[in-house]
Amino acid sequence: MMQQRKILFLLIILVVLLGVAWLSGTFDSAPSTIDAPEIEIEAGLIDRIEITRAGETFVLENSEGPWELVSPVAALADSITVSSLVRNLGDLEIESVVSSNPDRYGNYGVDSTGSEILVHMGNTMHRLVLSGQGPDFSSVYLRMDGDPRVFAAVPRFSIPTSMDRWRDKRIFSAASQSVVQARVITPDHSFEMQKDSLGWLLDVSGEESYADSAAVARWLRKFSPFRADGFLEYAAADADPTHKLTLRLSDGSTFSLEMTKREHDVAATFSGEPGTIYKLYSSRLTTLFPDPSTLRH
Repeated sequence: MMQQRKILFLLIILVVLLGVAWLSGTFDSAPSTIDAPEIEIEAGLIDRIEITRAGETFVLENSEGPWELVSPVAALADSITVSSLVRNLGDLEIESVVSSNPDRYGNYGVDSTGSEILVHMGNTMHRLVLSGQGPDFSSVYLRMDGDPRVFAAVPRFSIPTSMDRWRDKRIFSAASQSVVQARVITPDHSFEMQKDSLGWLLDVSGEESYADSAAVARWLRKFSPFRADGFLEYAAADADPTHKLTLRLSDGSTFSLEMTKREHDVAATFSGEPGTIYKLYSSRLTTLFPDPSTLRH
């Protein structure tokens, strides 16, 4: 009797384990490399990418120039983020077929929770649905071009969902050696610097002295290039600016920044892009607007 109870107990455990395995998709068709198709995406030919994830769609285009974000806003795209995506799309390679059951899409993250990517190469288009994971840390699950099968593919990469990641955060670039004049205004101090044959003449409230050229060069290098940390809604710049910076270059061009310190960040506007409000971390203010004493000999 005791032996029969043990056998019955073991049978119950076996049934439970089989049920768990079935629910997790273990009994989908076994992974196969025999009928795994090739992904014919050539990175150099990609000219448009449409990404839909979590209800948001981002559209990127490249027409013989830098990549541009055309939707949901029109702006230059972040070259590093787009280059990484294009490279990964070109490197995509299917390793195996892991399922042919549409009912299992949710198990692999290739249902509505995945990222849908339309990759355009001239008149050719591929539709991919990528998960955020794969059978291991170097791969992803994906569906492709209406094929009902789920594939395991390499390399593994993630799709940014924040628009800040797709937009170019570079505000301007002023080579330090080309700057000939700088003017700084803050609530605590103001100064102006003029470059002449002897170096940088520093004017603080009418008191003039020559600045430490090395210290000035280190400060100006922060603007070559100068990048924001993100973007803000236009209403963020409604308050009067608390910090102002003007740089004049040797060719006569001028870069002007106005910044408003807020509770948790800084709203910045640039004379070259008056319709864009940039976000900076508050911690950057002290290095962008230094105390003039730090620039003296």
